[in-house]
Amino acid sequence: MKKILIVLFTLLLLCGCSNSHNSKIANGEEVIFVDSDGKNYTKADLYDDMMTGSSASSYLTNDLILKLAKLENVDLETIKKEAQDDANEAIEAGQEYYITYYYGSVDNYIKQMTPYLALNELKKQYVEADLNTYVEDYLPFQAQIIYFDEMENATNTLKDINENGKEFIEAATLNGYTEEITTTLYHNAANDLPTQVIEYVVNNGVGVSYVIETENVTTVGEEQTSTPRYYLVNIISKDVADFKDEFIESVLEDVDQNTVLTNLLNKYEVNIYDQRAYDLLTSTYEVLK
Repeated sequence: MKKILIVLFTLLLLCGCSNSHNSKIANGEEVIFVDSDGKNYTKADLYDDMMTGSSASSYLTNDLILKLAKLENVDLETIKKEAQDDANEAIEAGQEYYITYYYGSVDNYIKQMTPYLALNELKKQYVEADLNTYVEDYLPFQAQIIYFDEMENATNTLKDINENGKEFIEAATLNGYTEEITTTLYHNAANDLPTQVIEYVVNNGVGVSYVIETENVTTVGEEQTSTPRYYLVNIISKDVADFKDEFIESVLEDVDQNTVLTNLLNKYEVNIYDQRAYDLLTSTYEVLK
């Protein structure tokens, strides 16, 4: 069984416990900086501030994420490079001000983004390990979906496809559809599709649908108006293997961070050698108690 010694911050070396079970800091008396009033701040002062301030839980959780990500073979160097590339793109776009305003510096941005990106990788692993359940819950599919306001346009499009051998996009364009048509990933938690369209997809395989008539309801003030819409659906694939990475990415926002971390904490034995750190983390992760 692997053990994680949670070394809270690389700046500080934890070296044993006092009678109160709070970690001592090696060279804790070392002065880090002096404020404008001439007051000295030591390593121990900084540690106490970090452990008792409002951001203490975030510091600890970020460190926990990085330790677990390493155990799960997440490539942290690649993630750091991704964060650096994001920062470089922002700077090239003239947005360096926002990085320095919100994060203080580019280095701080990278340090704070790395745990976030590592957590995303852990979430991806979590979803992939239970992919069948997610597919059953979300019913993902790839399709080209359009609608017309007039029935005639929809029926003529369908006729051009079925009788004249036209491709879906070509037929729609010939019959007045002016928007760009793309193959898009849809699932029942992310796309505002009419119930009739979802029902068609659930019950049918790859290919072009019949004309699906729906009602579009709009509200202005207290007045509601209903107008018909005529949908055509070209199902490209319902096999998640064809779009697995895109599907996993699309559901990450719905994956609970604490569930993912608790799952990993159940997998590994974790040792915490600081009472305050222990109290903060066990308030969120019951499995550590």
